[in-house]
Amino acid sequence: MRLKTSQGLFWAVVVSIICSAQWCYGAGFALYEGSARGNALGGGVVGRADDPSALFFNPAGITQLPGTQVMAGATFIIPKTDVTTHATSGAPGITTTSSSNVWVPPHFYLTYQATDKVWLGLAVFSPFGLGTEFDEHWPGRYNSYNAVIQTVTINPNVAFKLNDKVSLAAGLDFMYFDLKLENKILTGFGDVNNSLKGDSIGVGMNFAIH
Repeated sequence: MRLKTSQGLFWAVVVSIICSAQWCYGAGFALYEGSARGNALGGGVVGRADDPSALFFNPAGITQLPGTQVMAGATFIIPKTDVTTHATSGAPGITTTSSSNVWVPPHFYLTYQATDKVWLGLAVFSPFGLGTEFDEHWPGRYNSYNAVIQTVTINPNVAFKLNDKVSLAAGLDFMYFDLKLENKILTGFGDVNNSLKGDSIGVGMNFAIH
């Protein structure tokens, strides 16, 4: 009886791990380049707050940073892709290469130790962005030939050190979002441009524990 109970508990744990929540990525438009160190460690810095970029990865970790600290930088991203299109089944495909644009999402972090228990932080970064651009005459132009997303988030935080092992943080997110989508529409007079542009400002919040 005890053996069956142990086996049941074991398999329950295994199933729970397999079915646990996983990261969801934003289809190539979510940016996780919060700092050079974070890039080098593959984002494995949520539990290690050794510099002000903790505001990006885990704001509760800034309680480990004494005094006032500042960090700023940017990441250079040059995405490129090849798309092969087929006019008819069995016909040789046409391969089109996207334009080599350079995207530079910036980041800026400021942390300040107000007391032995309270820390303040300000982060400015781009959580979403990049774009995909092709020649405006490529075969897929009726779906899209230019898609660009640009964002910037201003994120003030306050962190509380409960004890030497536990810290909590809360903050507000003010995000500016800019979108541009372009494609061609086939008419009786040939191709015409179709462009969709929009921007907005959204407000959110974040909570963290370290």
